[in-house]
Amino acid sequence: MWVSPVRLLLTARLVKYTEGGRSVDNVESRSRTLFSRDLNYLRDVALFWPFVIASVAAVSWIPSPSSRQLGIRCAVLAIVALLLAKEKVLIFFGGLGFCAIQAVLNLIVHPWSWTMFTVAALTGAPFLLANRYWRKPKLAYKFPNEFGAIDMLLSFASICATLFLFYLAARK
Repeated sequence: MWVSPVRLLLTARLVKYTEGGRSVDNVESRSRTLFSRDLNYLRDVALFWPFVIASVAAVSWIPSPSSRQLGIRCAVLAIVALLLAKEKVLIFFGGLGFCAIQAVLNLIVHPWSWTMFTVAALTGAPFLLANRYWRKPKLAYKFPNEFGAIDMLLSFASICATLFLFYLAARK
């Protein structure tokens, strides 16, 4: 009888074994992992880029009367991505940090703009305060030691899926 490798991988972690005559749960059976990453972590990595890209697009398109409907769709996409995340505060502050870095780079590369300075200040101040006072957050999952190939591929796939969702949202 043929058994799928995925099923073997998932059921192997749930097996009990005996140690010294008593039944002990496998330590790994308590955590849901895939490629040595917690599934909640992988979900948050996948939802980071849709939240950031859709938030930036919504903020830039909502004020324009001709693009307001597309901006509202992007805002809904960003809200859904944030609601689906396990660690909402972490995703939110990560998005703030990304926007602050982009605004500072824009100030360095392009001529001075008070609008960009305001964006940098409004996104950078909460990010820096969170970085200062939220040093050891209690997360629902363990952060990996390094950002590996799985994380990079998942981020790239997340960006591609976000762009595809934008394509679908822009169609009338």
